[in-house]
Amino acid sequence: MALDTIDDDTLICIFAFLAIPEILALRQTCKRLHAISKLRIVWRNACSTHVLAQGFPFPPTPPIHALDLPDLETRTRHAYRLGRKWQQQSSQSSQSQSQSASTNINPRREWSVSLNASASISDVRFVPGRKGPWLLTVSKGIWSVITAWDIHHDHGLHKIAEWCPKGAIFNGFAVNTDASADASLAISVLQDGFANDGAGAKANDGGNGKASFRSLGTIKTWYKPVALHGTVLASSDDGAETVICDWKKRTCAVLRSGREAGQSSWQHDRCIQVIFAHKSILVVRARSINLFPEPVLSDRLPMRLYESIGRHSFGWIDGVSVAVNKRSTYTTSSSRQSLSSSRRGLSILIRAETDDPWASDAHHLDLYDLLPNPAFSDTTDDGKIVPPYVFPPTLAAQVQSVRGSLRCTGLVLGQYGTAIWIHPPQDRAVTGLVPNDTTDVPPGSVPTDAHECLVAAVFPGPLRSADASPDVHAQRVMPHDSSNNWSALDYDEDLGRIALGSGAGEVTVLEL
Repeated sequence: MALDTIDDDTLICIFAFLAIPEILALRQTCKRLHAISKLRIVWRNACSTHVLAQGFPFPPTPPIHALDLPDLETRTRHAYRLGRKWQQQSSQSSQSQSQSASTNINPRREWSVSLNASASISDVRFVPGRKGPWLLTVSKGIWSVITAWDIHHDHGLHKIAEWCPKGAIFNGFAVNTDASADASLAISVLQDGFANDGAGAKANDGGNGKASFRSLGTIKTWYKPVALHGTVLASSDDGAETVICDWKKRTCAVLRSGREAGQSSWQHDRCIQVIFAHKSILVVRARSINLFPEPVLSDRLPMRLYESIGRHSFGWIDGVSVAVNKRSTYTTSSSRQSLSSSRRGLSILIRAETDDPWASDAHHLDLYDLLPNPAFSDTTDDGKIVPPYVFPPTLAAQVQSVRGSLRCTGLVLGQYGTAIWIHPPQDRAVTGLVPNDTTDVPPGSVPTDAHECLVAAVFPGPLRSADASPDVHAQRVMPHDSSNNWSALDYDEDLGRIALGSGAGEVTVLEL
C-alpha cells in the first residue's frame, strides 16, 4: 500500500512513530506528506516522544501550548539535535580516552561583539523566558554599565538597552528565574557613598528592537543580591547572614550560617549561590553549604532568625555550582525510591583549592549529590525538624583537571547534568631539575597548554549515553583564549548557549 493512499488520520499516527530526521526526510517526498508534516499535532507528538520523554533539555517557558507552530517545530528540532549531540559526545569522549586521544566539541554558531577595551566584563547572564533569550552584561570602567543584548541567528548580538547611572558602581547582580515575574533582575548599586538594591529592575521590551530598564523598587542595604525568584530576593553579606525578602510585600527573614570551630566572625566567607529548594533554602558559601527551613517572612522587627538544619564544608572552594537535577530515581544502600518532580535531588559541582604551593598539578572537579530525605514530610505534626535533604552530600562523579590560575573561576552545572567551565593554563614551568616526562598531569584530563580553554562535560543523567564509560571526561570547546583573559561565564543548558566575557571588553556567545 502506498503512503499517498492512506487517510490523513492514519498518516498522523504513522508520523508519531517516526524519529525527527525521518519526519524531515518524509516531508521531501510529496506535497501531501509535506503538508501533514507541518501539522501541529505532528510536532507536539514529536516533542513529547523524542525530546521530553528522552530527558532532553527543552525551555520551560513559554509552555508548549503557547508556542505557535513554527516556534514549536524549531524548538523541538533544536532540542532533539542538542540532546543527541550531548549523548554522542559522552560516548565519543569515553572511546577517545580509552584510545588516549582527545575530542573537541565544535559550536554551530559563534557571535562576538567588542565593547570599550578599557572596561572589563564582570558579569554575563542569560535572561530566561524571553522569545530568543536576552543576554545581560555588566562592564566596569570608571563607572558600571549594564547592557541588554538580543541574539539573532543571522545578525548576532544586537544592543537593545543600556543603563549607566552617573557615578555608580554595580557590586551585585541576580537575574529572576521566574520568567513571568514583574522584575527581571536585582542589582546592587553603590552611589554617592550609599548602597542600594534595585530589587525591582525591569527590562521592558519596547518593540522595534529596543528596550529599556525601569526601576520598580529600592531597598537600602549593604547586602548583595544573590538570587531572585518571583518577588523573593536573597541577598547576603560576606560573613554568615543571608536575608530573604519579598521586595513587594516588604517582608523579611534572616538565615544565619553556622561556623566551623575556630572560625572567627570577621573571616571572609562570601556567598556564591542561593538555591530555593523543596521546602528549604540552600546557601552556598566559599567555605560551607548550609540548608535552612523554608522561612516565614514577616514585616515585624526584629526580623525572624533561622539557624541551619544541615551543614557541610568542602574546605576551601575555588568554584561551585548547584542545580536541582532532573534525575527522579536514586539508588540507596537499602532500597530504590522513586520521587516526584517536587522532590528532586540537588547536584553540587565543586573545584576545590589548596594553599599548599607544593601540591600536585593533578587536580579534579567533584560532583556531589544531596539526596532527598525519605523521612521528610511536608506536614509535620510533632514539631520535630527533619531536613528535606540528607547530609552530608555523597560523591557521585569526578572529572580530571589540572591546577592553575584563573580570572574566571566560575562553574555552571545544568539540571540535565552538563557542565561548562574554564580550564586553566599549565602555568608551572617544567624545567630545571625536573624533566618533562615527570609531570603529574593526569592522562584523562583535557590537553593542557599555555592558554585557557573552555571545556564541557556530561555527568551521569539523561544526556549521558548508555554506552559511555562510568568515568567522566571533559572535552574542549573550541576556540581557546590565547590571552588568558576570560572574566565572566554563563550557560543556558536548555538552548545550548554559552556566554563569555573578557577583561578586554569582548563578549562572545557560542551555540552548541
